[in-house]
Amino acid sequence: MVPIKWRVHRKMRGYTLIELLVTITIVVLVTGTSMSAYLTFNENKRLDVDARNLNTLLNKIRSKAVFLEYPDGCTGLTNFAVSTALNTDGLRTVVRYLANCSEGIVAETTEDILESSTFTADFSLVFLPLTGKLESSADEEITIQSIKGVTKTKRVTINQFFGTNNIINNEE
Repeated sequence: MVPIKWRVHRKMRGYTLIELLVTITIVVLVTGTSMSAYLTFNENKRLDVDARNLNTLLNKIRSKAVFLEYPDGCTGLTNFAVSTALNTDGLRTVVRYLANCSEGIVAETTEDILESSTFTADFSLVFLPLTGKLESSADEEITIQSIKGVTKTKRVTINQFFGTNNIINNEE
């Protein structure tokens, strides 16, 4: 008797539709989570840059008061004043500072320093000449808030005396 040879059919093994759908779902979830984390990180960094820009500008103005930088046409410096102003879109992103002299306001400058945030409230600071001390005789606090996304804020605390200002993170 002749042995019967069985033909073995090899089946091509591939991925099932369910395996592909599960894999695609996992990839989409990981990508979405990483994009969300990146956008939050980016927003935090932009807010941080705005807070640092504000801090730098305030230190610059305080230095002008300490070193008695008289603007042209000023013979007696009374103080340097800093306050908020509105930009062309109606947002509080502009800082206005001026030199008050015995002749009146001599030099006024505005700078749009906030790019991705806005001031939560108007503020007004006055730096006294020679000492750079705040006229209010107390530490002042300025809060900026992100314009986009989740409401995130940063507080910039301006020390009464010439020193290091603090930048504090807040999330609401």
